[in-house]
Amino acid sequence: MNLTTILSFMTSLIGIVHGTGDYIGLSGIERLINDEQYSSFRKCQAFGVKMHEAMMANKSMMGTPSRTITEKSVSFLLFTQTTPGNQKILISDNMNETLSGSDFNISRETVIYVHGLHETWHLGGLSFVNILLSRKDINLIITNWDSYAFSTFMYSRNVTTPILSQIIGKFVQKLIDFGTDSKKIHLIGHSAGGQAVALAAKMVTPKVGRITAYDPQGSCFSFLPPDQRISKEDADYVEIVHCTVGSHGMPLNITGDSTFYMNGGLLQPYCRHQPVPLMAGCSHMLCEVYLYLSLLNKSPLKGYKCDSYQDYLNNQCDFNDTVILTYDVPTNITGMYFVNTMA
Repeated sequence: MNLTTILSFMTSLIGIVHGTGDYIGLSGIERLINDEQYSSFRKCQAFGVKMHEAMMANKSMMGTPSRTITEKSVSFLLFTQTTPGNQKILISDNMNETLSGSDFNISRETVIYVHGLHETWHLGGLSFVNILLSRKDINLIITNWDSYAFSTFMYSRNVTTPILSQIIGKFVQKLIDFGTDSKKIHLIGHSAGGQAVALAAKMVTPKVGRITAYDPQGSCFSFLPPDQRISKEDADYVEIVHCTVGSHGMPLNITGDSTFYMNGGLLQPYCRHQPVPLMAGCSHMLCEVYLYLSLLNKSPLKGYKCDSYQDYLNNQCDFNDTVILTYDVPTNITGMYFVNTMA
């Protein structure tokens, strides 16, 4: 699948999921940069109050699932090179038995991927499985939380993402207790999945080796302290990729050990052709496309180092200090890197 096909498909998907009305519309790009983060935060707060009142009155709200997410509604699917097309469901309640009866190997690196809102594990994870397993012999685990991924952004912030992170955290801890080396655990997430893996990692001891977050969810998280959203303290090495800001992505000053800004991190060039209310959502979804492209490695996404965002705006970066964006850049790579793409 080439880039044009991927972009066209993702754009169609964006048009569908954001036609439901739960996207916070923009009056222009200025608002995207200046107002949307605070606006989305206040709207989430107000939604949280309404949701609490509805739950106390035993009433349902539009855009929310009928039941809260639970451990039984989340599954973890194991893929390995020996069984790439046949996933093994790992049951958290009986971890030792299911791990022992699978192709899971504690000597391998273990990668756990969590898709974002308005995605399914097939859409957000299966391509990742096929590409990554062709490159590395790992334990690849895809988190399936499809049933709750199509609720509103605000419901996700207030209920789904925090509970999902607890479920993932318990699962990761059981892997470690089984004998998995925590330093060989790599948590990867996009959107709500990016925040969920970070919150999950805060629960785990000892600390996991690595987190990679593609445009971690910004809705309401933007103004929370580091212990309540993604931060560089969550793992030995944290890599954050910014594609947009506001209700979708985190503020640009939220950084990891390495931080990549795709085309500046505010708006992706391809998405400038979309209607204004869809621009941020388009840029947000493209972040996962960049993940796939980095894995395919056919057109390397090269980032150049800047000491600050202002240096980037002033074109005063070190164009000799470059690194190829991947889901696992070398851990000696630190700082801010800016990646320019054709789309």
